[in-house]
Amino acid sequence: MFEEEPLLARAARLGDRAALERLIADGADINARIDFEWEYLSACGNVTPLMIAARSVDGATVATLAWLLEHGADLFATSDERGHQNAAWYAAGLGGRWECLPWRNVPSHGERLRFLLDAGLEPTNYMLWEACDAGDPTRVKLLLERGVSPHPTDEGYSHGIPLLRAAKSGSAACVQLLLDAGADPNVMDRQGMTTILGGAGSAEVVQVLLAAGASRDQAIEYNEDVLGCLLENAFGYERCHVGHRAAAQALRDAGAPLEPASGSRLPALA
Repeated sequence: MFEEEPLLARAARLGDRAALERLIADGADINARIDFEWEYLSACGNVTPLMIAARSVDGATVATLAWLLEHGADLFATSDERGHQNAAWYAAGLGGRWECLPWRNVPSHGERLRFLLDAGLEPTNYMLWEACDAGDPTRVKLLLERGVSPHPTDEGYSHGIPLLRAAKSGSAACVQLLLDAGADPNVMDRQGMTTILGGAGSAEVVQVLLAAGASRDQAIEYNEDVLGCLLENAFGYERCHVGHRAAAQALRDAGAPLEPASGSRLPALA
């Protein structure tokens, strides 16, 4: 699985202190920049052992991070030109993985994020976006408590709207945390993506949004109504039809029209 994984990266990922000590004693650079293919449909580029340990779901802990810092790891190193992707960013969420696998959220991620923030890294909106993508209420709550805004910071684009990202993750708990912090349940990106559409795979997310005042009739692109779009997903994509049908049912229970949008040839719910 990790045929191209450098030894230093592997030791950091596993939290293998004995291997780390041996490699550093043999002259390995504790701040080496590493490029390698990671599992979970992604790759790591220009990352340091500290970032790898922060992101890991395979054994690295706060103790691993503390050891790396004590032995000279650069806390403020970033892997991107904009300077957003530091170790705390990697600990905050998916860390660049292409898709969220909820069972990959491990309790120590929140502990590692807290440790890195306490060590001196500033909490940012970019970290909150990652935590929302991961659907982890522990990290979302921590970042909100540290003063990160729940409001959009890149107006018009869904990647800059925390509530949309949390809704897409399927985590009703994350959605509720953002709503409690003042997020607008009717926020919409410039493509017409609404929070209900973002959370269409989870009836629980849709119910939380409706309870907070999200509009069931909010217009979207092409003038389709929300229920019609949900039905299109429900009947058009086998991989997610169960969640979409449940979400559509929740909307119907809230009073949305039973039939899909005008012009749609898809069947309505029974």
